[in-house]
Amino acid sequence: MEKKDRDLIRRQAHTLKGSSANIGAPALQDTAYQIELAAKAGNLDKTINLIPELDKQLKELKQVLTLSGSITDDIYENTDCRGQYKFPHDA
Repeated sequence: MEKKDRDLIRRQAHTLKGSSANIGAPALQDTAYQIELAAKAGNLDKTINLIPELDKQLKELKQVLTLSGSITDDIYENTDCRGQYKFPHDA
């Protein structure tokens, strides 16, 4: 894994870890932390192997937030990969 890719993955996982902690999603926080450590160590295989668990945790969080009324499908569907809301006029 190239250093720039490793650093990018590590930073993104670190950010997700912190955000997960802020909203009380410990399982997602733990998975993000595992990815952060794997990326820091340059362990691409472990990083890739954790992606399905990360996806599972994100889907579960979306379900909980949707059921609680905290988010709507409109917000989820109109958010880009960086977590930025895409307003209809930006589409």
